[in-house]
Amino acid sequence: MSKRFTIKDIAAEAGVSIGSVHCALSGKPGVSAETRDRIERIAREHNYKPNTVASSLKRGTLKIAAAIPGLEGENTYFFSDVWQGVKDYLAEMRDFNIELIPVPFSGSKCDTQDQRLHEILEQTDIDGLVSVGYTPADGLVSLQEYRKRSIPFVIASSDIPDSGRFCCVRPNYFIVGRMLAELILQRIGSVQPVLICAGNPTLVPHYEIVDGFESYLRSAGAENPVYKLYSESDNTADADRVRQVLSDRYFAASFAVTSRDSIRLAQALLDTNRWKHMFSIGMDVFKENKCFLQRGVFSHLIQNNPYKCSFLATKILVQYLLDNDKRPARDVIEVNSELVFKSDVDMFNSVNYRLQM
Repeated sequence: MSKRFTIKDIAAEAGVSIGSVHCALSGKPGVSAETRDRIERIAREHNYKPNTVASSLKRGTLKIAAAIPGLEGENTYFFSDVWQGVKDYLAEMRDFNIELIPVPFSGSKCDTQDQRLHEILEQTDIDGLVSVGYTPADGLVSLQEYRKRSIPFVIASSDIPDSGRFCCVRPNYFIVGRMLAELILQRIGSVQPVLICAGNPTLVPHYEIVDGFESYLRSAGAENPVYKLYSESDNTADADRVRQVLSDRYFAASFAVTSRDSIRLAQALLDTNRWKHMFSIGMDVFKENKCFLQRGVFSHLIQNNPYKCSFLATKILVQYLLDNDKRPARDVIEVNSELVFKSDVDMFNSVNYRLQM
């Protein structure tokens, strides 16, 4: 009797991953029309019959942990999309017997990423990990322990190159800063002052945006005074400081490097009535920011697409585990950031659009 033609054989002949074959044969998004046609043709030629239940039972349950900030308070602005990207990809792959182990953390002293990562290692038998790069030094040490134990992990939205991750999916935040600078210079010229709600100076995405912004100003020969207002641990104090600096100083433009700083900036612009006289840009698309854009408090938003980052990061991890440790061509995969207008903001609610960005 001839050997049964399998999904792995289709993937090898088509030159794609097992996950791509699964998406094509089950009518799910994630592959191009050309790739889908090629996979379906190969399956017909070999009279392929899917047997996902048997293959899942043979392999056993694949356990994927997701260590991502929990959806409490200000974390909902950005990390809702991060969680949704993970869940949506695993929902697409449900025929492959994959279990998601959610490991949310708050970032407080008693519930840090570092602590939760240690708990996973000590209490749970997992095959892989999806996490985020918004972490202090303790989080780095914990991630390195995963590498020592040969547990593969990917990082979404922000990178930690020394952590031992085999792949990271993130925006190019330096380019985001340059985008902001070009847009602002076009609007206010090269001498008027700019306020940056600059987030946490120790976190890579935050300072890369600021660095990109200042790099563009230098390359353009601009002389705009730049006032950087960094976040502190007390959210109320941060909001008060933004209001105070807007009351005390003149700025022609402003922007925020994080979702939570966008909320504080927008509210301060409203409280001081400065929003009518300033060109301001918020960061990321979520319900509250959409309202500020539609009201005219923000002229634009920058969408860094956390949904796509986590969706692709999870996809890469699962395919790595299913395809015999086959690594992606690059260890850093960059997703597009996009300028959002009032006229097109509703388009960003579409999952298909978010994955195409």
